[in-house]
Amino acid sequence: ELARHFGEGGAGSQSIIPDTIRATGQQRRVRLPDETRRVLTLGCALGSSKSVAILATALGVAPVSVAAALAPALAAGLVVTLDGRRGEYGWDHPLVREVLAAALTWSRRAALHRQLTDAFAVTVDDDPRHSRERAFHLREAVVDAASARDALRVTNELANESMRRARFDEAEATTDRAIQQAKPYLAADDTLLLESRLVNGRAVGMLGDTDGSREMLAELAVEAIEAGEGMLAFDALRASSFWQAQQNLAELHLWADIADLLPDGSVEQLFARWNSYDIEDPDTIDEAIALARRLVTIADTARPDLGVILLLGAAHQLEFVDPPEVTLELRRRAVAIATMVGDPQMAVASRAELRAGLTMAAHFDEADEIGADYEVSATSSGIPRYLSGAEQRRATRAILEGRFADAELHATQAVELQPTGEMFEGFAVQLLAIRREQGRIGELLDAVRDNAHTMQRPVWHAAHAMVLADIGAHDEARDVIEPIRGALADVVLGPFGSLFTALMGECAWTLGDAPLAAEVLPVMRRITAKVLVLPSIVICWGAIDRFVAPLELMLGHTDDALASYGRSLEIHERLGARPFIARDRLGRAELLEAAGDHAAAAELRRTAQSIVRELGMAMPAVPRLPAI
Repeated sequence: ELARHFGEGGAGSQSIIPDTIRATGQQRRVRLPDETRRVLTLGCALGSSKSVAILATALGVAPVSVAAALAPALAAGLVVTLDGRRGEYGWDHPLVREVLAAALTWSRRAALHRQLTDAFAVTVDDDPRHSRERAFHLREAVVDAASARDALRVTNELANESMRRARFDEAEATTDRAIQQAKPYLAADDTLLLESRLVNGRAVGMLGDTDGSREMLAELAVEAIEAGEGMLAFDALRASSFWQAQQNLAELHLWADIADLLPDGSVEQLFARWNSYDIEDPDTIDEAIALARRLVTIADTARPDLGVILLLGAAHQLEFVDPPEVTLELRRRAVAIATMVGDPQMAVASRAELRAGLTMAAHFDEADEIGADYEVSATSSGIPRYLSGAEQRRATRAILEGRFADAELHATQAVELQPTGEMFEGFAVQLLAIRREQGRIGELLDAVRDNAHTMQRPVWHAAHAMVLADIGAHDEARDVIEPIRGALADVVLGPFGSLFTALMGECAWTLGDAPLAAEVLPVMRRITAKVLVLPSIVICWGAIDRFVAPLELMLGHTDDALASYGRSLEIHERLGARPFIARDRLGRAELLEAAGDHAAAAELRRTAQSIVRELGMAMPAVPRLPAI
């Protein structure tokens, strides 16, 4: 009969149970005693297996009475005992349950689920697993606003616990079902409904759709603002920010609106106000830095989950203006709080940021230890965003070691794991570093030009100019540089402002543009970090001194250049950054040659050339001393 039915209706037919099977099942049910039918009807709502204890509690009878009532169904072959599970029965075939359930009206089915909800509420203290069963039946028992709120409240509590235990699929599925069940009975701005959407949006991101999660959470923040729910809007936008390494300028006004809804002087209000600043705007950067410092002093008064993101955000704000040890302490505090909270997302994110900070401060041994800890946390969390981040970090390490084929493989795998716009930008940055060392940077000219036009960020325009300069298109490079040259005067030295300045420096010595070098050099000397790292170590561009030394050399500051190359070489040797070691040795050799130390210069060139050949690099260009 099933074969005939599916042959006519197809596997996708809405009428899953043929009429003849439904009729036969109902006839077999009618022949059973009343009490048996009563128990089987409740069992339809209970699920694929039936616990005698739960059925007895729901029916208000002794377990022995339920077992006696099931005996005729057992004899008729409708149910079977479950091996190794005393006091539990299962359906002989799933169709039996479907046939019996099909006879129930919607209201009758909801009433049965409510009956089971009450039963599980009684037994939940004896078996904590029953809390999930209770939540399931609450969702299926929704018939009005009161029952909808009950279902949302319990589902939200359990979904948050599922999130802490990295059961993200469970959290997403249960909140989605609760939302769908509750929507017909509640206003769109109902607080519990909005809270369920918050948990659901977070879970979607944890499962890999970070772009979808950000969109859902930003939309939720807007609706919460309109409903006057400041804290809910705050939590939604804060959760969204976990999926972006860069500030979203489109959300600045939302943070400002949220700040207006929060209690004056609260940590949350100050945090929202701080997030409403463009951290790369020179007109407001001093205010943003002052507010970041104030937040650090009261971080311990914030709830733990907010404390983590507050400390990490402040570290980002201050890392290029304060000594590295200051921001390292902020990151260490964030890791300690995240570990205490036990949230898998915070655990991974805080370790990624600490590793980045340690690398910037040139504490490479500790950075490697934290990096190993990060990879364990990322793997155990199962969050695709962080699994992808682990691949990005492996790509960075491979670039530093000169394993360019491995680096490209890891960078590609990172994008495959998490094909989002942010990850594609990270891939582009890493591929740019790889192709430059290989002498193949011209292959990326069109892509870099497109990025510069699409993203409208000065750092990509500087990258475009650097590519043009590297391939010998000097006039075109100068044309690209001219409109962005003025940005050097008031550049904010965050991660991207610092990289922009470093790339402008690369353009200056490649083009032999001494006036540009003279503009870049004082800005580079303001950077307090020892190593240039993009957020979460998407790329490590090496020692700050490696960008400073060529500028000093071409401007004739030979003593300064020799010292800068020495510091850079020491850092790169500890870092194991072999391509940068080769570049440093060639630059230092130029200075020693000019000073008359021909033997030392020759030895540096020989070892540098050996590295270049071994790694398959293109021979790096070297800045030249000005003519005397």
